[in-house]
Parts: sequence; C-alpha cells; structure tokens
Amino acid sequence: MRALRYDRFGPPATLHVVTVPTPEPGAGELSVRVTAAGLNPLDGKIRAGTLRWLPVLERPPRGTGADFAGIVEQVGAGVRGFAPGDRVFGSLSPLQRQGSFAEVVVVRPDRIAAVPPRVSLESAAALPVAGGTAVQALTDDVRLRAGQRLLVTGAAGGVGATAVQYAKHLGARVTGVCSAGNADYVRTLGADAVVDYAMTDWTRGDGGHHDVILDAACASDFGRARRALAPDGVYLMRPRATVIEKPATAP
Repeated sequence: MRALRYDRFGPPATLHVVTVPTPEPGAGELSVRVTAAGLNPLDGKIRAGTLRWLPVLERPPRGTGADFAGIVEQVGAGVRGFAPGDRVFGSLSPLQRQGSFAEVVVVRPDRIAAVPPRVSLESAAALPVAGGTAVQALTDDVRLRAGQRLLVTGAAGGVGATAVQYAKHLGARVTGVCSAGNADYVRTLGADAVVDYAMTDWTRGDGGHHDVILDAACASDFGRARRALAPDGVYLMRPRATVIEKPATAP
C-alpha cells in the first residue's frame, strides 16, 4: 500500500510517499481502508521535531496524521460491534509510528465509531481530535448545562467551531471570540454574540460574566480571564503543544 512518511524530523519537504506492506489486524484489532484523513497542528509539530524528546514518542521513520475515516476491511478475532463494509471514523495515537495518511490503518475498536448515514466520510475525518477535544471539555470537564453562559476563543477554529455548535445543542448561551473576517461564519454556527478580539478585550468582562470560558485559542490565562468569569465560573485552556528543549547534559 501507499503511505505518507518521513525518515527524519524536519519541514514538510521531509514527507514522501512510500510503498509499504499492507498491515493486517491481529486479535482485538480491525483494519480500515482510509477514504479521508485529517491533519491537526499537533501532527505538524511532531513532524518538525517539537516533541522529539518525549520518551514515549516513536521516532522516524513514521507516518503522519492521526484522524481518518473509511470502510472496515478486516475484523480480527474478538472484535465485536463492527463488520467489513462499516463506515467508521477515528484517530490513531499520535505517539505511535503508524499515520492516518495511508491506504489502510489498523486500530482497536475503542478508537473508532460509526459514521452517521447523513455525514460524509470527508467531514467525519475532520472531527476526532478537534471535535473530541471540544466535547470532552464541555461534557467531561465542566458538564455544561442548558442556560449556562459560555465564551469560546478561537471560535472559528477546529476546536472552537465544534464547541460553539455543541454548546448550542446543549442549550447554552454562547459568545464566540474571533477575527472580524470570521464573525459571520461564527454566527452561522449558532453563536448568540460574537466578539472581535482586535477591537474588544473580552477579558474585561463587559457584557456579563460567563459560567465557562473555553480558551481554545490559548489567548489568555486564568489571571486575566477570571475578570470575565462568574464567581463560581470555570476557565479551560486547550493544551498547548509545548516546545521541549534538549537537556544541556544530554549526549
């Protein structure tokens, strides 16, 4: 099969298409023929070597990409709930060598889900990492409820756009922070109010205090954002991909 790989950390030019053996699923695994794959900022940072000193990160040669959607091809022993021909989407571990920019990937069933009939595989491939981050933040971390007030920075980005839509689905009142050029787009996502960050300092708290702030753009910090929070409000920041410098004493 064909796959997009790189043999060393570096710029996009290190990527090249190679022909490698098609992976076969083992017990408890299944294989998916990839229809579409998605890229996230983390994928580029890993390829560039930003996280190269993490001991759990498998080193090159390695594939790129984590998100994917496609059709189940083979099902290994012990796998339940999926069959060949199923439309699925999911994500690979970004720490491992396998990448989603390949014709076939092998995964565990807990890393995929069925694609709803009315959703295209191309759309589904863009959801796992960004969409999962937004849903986890609003459901697992703060349990956002109907009627609560949410402010989202980076509201036009992958995490932010999903957060706006999901929060409206839950019945929250949403303020989206974005550029002026993206204001209309964020309104179409369902935002009740839109703030142009170039014109207004949203951390001042003008226009009322928010029950939850999801700082998807990593645009502030708790010390400043607390001015825009209700007394018992919650501030969440999407994790940054930290540059890890090589220790001076390392060989």
